[in-house]
Amino acid sequence: MLIKQKHIDTEEITMFVGIKIGSSSLVNSKGEIRKKIILTLCEQIADLINDGHRVFLVCSGAVASDPNKKRSKQLRAAIGQIRLMAKFSPLLEIFNIDLALILLTDNDLTADFKKTVLESISGKKQKVLVVLNANDPVDSAELKALEICADNDHLFSLVAKMLKIDIAIIGIDKPGLLDKNKVVRVVEGDIQKFINLTKGRNKCGTGGMKSKICILNDLSKNKIYSVMAPVKEKNFIIRAVKKEKNFGTIFPPI
Repeated sequence: MLIKQKHIDTEEITMFVGIKIGSSSLVNSKGEIRKKIILTLCEQIADLINDGHRVFLVCSGAVASDPNKKRSKQLRAAIGQIRLMAKFSPLLEIFNIDLALILLTDNDLTADFKKTVLESISGKKQKVLVVLNANDPVDSAELKALEICADNDHLFSLVAKMLKIDIAIIGIDKPGLLDKNKVVRVVEGDIQKFINLTKGRNKCGTGGMKSKICILNDLSKNKIYSVMAPVKEKNFIIRAVKKEKNFGTIFPPI
């Protein structure tokens, strides 16, 4: 049963929010889509849109959503993308929000793309969630990036800077950037010391976390308030948007 929506208190300031969710958050190791995560995503995004904020979502998980490894990764991406969006669309419709899917390569990030997205997400007027994903079926470079867990982080960064968003949120499975067992709450100063915290872990964890640190640090340099937010925490998007203290890892705008 859907939880009754509660409007968030953002002091009536309209914001532009970018959200990126990775494969491991959306799909388990068996290729099963995590329906509860998608439900909470849709609920929170609906709250933001219904309060007049503009939102776009970069959504990984297309390849992972088709666990049939006998198929090529390009074909799995094409099949999995439909499966994944089929979970999002009916939930968003409950909140009277339409889903618009745009598949991209770096070469597609043009002025026309920017115009299309900005026209699509005008808060209360349009009530549209634009979901962006790398065009994996035709972009072999993106599939190679998936092998080192970089997935859509780079695309998210490019779009966030192009659209000049206010808040960037990357969802992660951990409570934040970890220094041993302690969460680093704020990343400031020498970025290398924070990157060093990722060393000595498994390949996927190292590559993925390093990528996120570098990208969020870069976004903060572009005056974008950026958060590494734990997807397992209740209302993680809303809490990040409200700039809750001691939640996730924050990269303050510089």
